[in-house]
Amino acid sequence: MSVEFQDRPEIAVSKNGNQIHVICREAAHYYRALNYVLHHMEDKTFQYQEHIYFERNGLMLDCSRNAVFTVEKVKFLIRILAKLGMNVLMLYTEDTYEVKSEPYFGAYRGKYTRDEIKEIDTYAAMFGIELVPCIQTLAHLHNALKWPEMSKIRDSADILQPDKEETYQFIEKLLISVKENFSTSRVHLGMDEAVMLGLGNSLRENGYGVICILLQIRVGVIMMCRKMLTALNGKNRTGI
Repeated sequence: MSVEFQDRPEIAVSKNGNQIHVICREAAHYYRALNYVLHHMEDKTFQYQEHIYFERNGLMLDCSRNAVFTVEKVKFLIRILAKLGMNVLMLYTEDTYEVKSEPYFGAYRGKYTRDEIKEIDTYAAMFGIELVPCIQTLAHLHNALKWPEMSKIRDSADILQPDKEETYQFIEKLLISVKENFSTSRVHLGMDEAVMLGLGNSLRENGYGVICILLQIRVGVIMMCRKMLTALNGKNRTGI
């Protein structure tokens, strides 16, 4: 079997007797083509072609429901994605990944260790799949904030307090963790469903203000990302 990589959004597979030829743009598309070949091995001749409509296409895997998928199960899903020609796997982890100097983050939740994430990341890259971290930087952090140790940055039950310097120090630790353990420089930042933002400890301590709290924390996180992006570009990596 011969494989030809071309810079065009197409997959083409042909067979003539014992000769098989594949044309594709990237590794993930090659595995989709290979899957097609394996399902048509009994055919003496065939020609198949399809257009690739999406540059990035994949799955978001929810790993925050009281346990995480084992590393082997994630690898199994990676192989499925490869057969489908998908090139992205997003790991949705609210508090289920290891963060240095934060022992209560993901405690008793089966969080992924740094080495496990690196192992999954390396395995995904073999199939041309980008492993992308999906983390929360505002809400959906009930399991992290329930510990007394986290009370200093807790606004309400699952929301960070945006007017505390310690909050941004904590978020920076999260960003550093994913930067160090994922080979991609892309990160999905969750700030959704913070319906009680500013109505908990922040309100009790500061009263009502005129500053848009949501905008405040978004600007703070974006500035941190830009700082890291500058460092990454210095190492010849792409943007966040």
